[in-house]
Formats: sequence, C-alpha cells, structure tokens
Amino acid sequence: MDKKVFLSYEGVLQFSNALELLNASINEFNKVADKMVPEKLLQDGFISYLRYFCKSLEETSNVKFIIQSKITDLITGEETVINLFRVMRSVLLLLLKNSQPGFISIDLRRSENLLNISIEDDGINIFRQPLFMVSQTIENVMAIMETLGGKLSANTAPLAGNIITIEVPT
Repeated sequence: MDKKVFLSYEGVLQFSNALELLNASINEFNKVADKMVPEKLLQDGFISYLRYFCKSLEETSNVKFIIQSKITDLITGEETVINLFRVMRSVLLLLLKNSQPGFISIDLRRSENLLNISIEDDGINIFRQPLFMVSQTIENVMAIMETLGGKLSANTAPLAGNIITIEVPT
C-alpha cells in the first residue's frame, strides 16, 4: 500500500494515545508471562527444560540451536532455576528477534561453585545497534542476574554475531 494518510491534530493525539495503550498492554503481558512458570521446568529440571524450550524455538524459527553440556542436571533451589530460565528465555528471544541468526550455540559448564553459560550466534551484533528493546531487555535481565548473585557480560567487539556470557553461583 502506497497511500498516505493525513491526520488532524486530534487524530494524531488519538493515535498517540492508542500507541501508549498498546505499549502498556505489551508491558503488562510481559510481566504476567514472566511470572508464569512452566510446570515442566520444575519437574524435568533446568537443563532438560532448556533443551525442550530450544527445540520448540528451533521448530518455530528455523534457527538451529546447538546445546553443549557436560552437566546432566543443575542441582539448585527452585527460585534459582526459575530465575535462570527467565534469563535464558529473555536472552534467546532477544537474539531471535533482533540478531537474525542462522544458529545459536549454548555451552553450559560448571567450575567449582560457578555455572558458566556461553551463548553465541552468527547474526547481527545487537549491541552495536541503538535498539530500545535490546537495552530494555538487558536491563530486565541484569535485574534478575542481581537477584541470582551472578553476572552477564556481552562481547561488543565483533562486527557480526553475539557472544553473551552468564555466570551464576550454584
């Protein structure tokens, strides 16, 4: 459609109000979704459910997920598992929406009392672009990481691809 629409001042105000309502609704939906915990996560454990979640993303997005882990299960508290999954879900969805990757690789390792998760993709480096949703999502993830006592770091140097590292005490 190549038609132009001209709005009066009142029309612009109505359109602006509609956009504000839409943004508020989206934010509320995200808050509700974050509070919902899949029962399968609590039953099967973090690593098994992460594999299941990535497989479902792979089927719907046509992005190849590669999960490498020598850890069979993550023995930690329920709240930690839930928050760790929220971090992973946010990061993976952020990459899928903004990076346009062909693959996403996830490597889980444990060293002493620390869980190390490395996430890499071959898409566009989202940290080199001024995207509002990226910064907002990262702020939310950082708040969750604070409750976990962990840290998240992103390698902003590459022109293409993303490298995100998550460290959480276990």
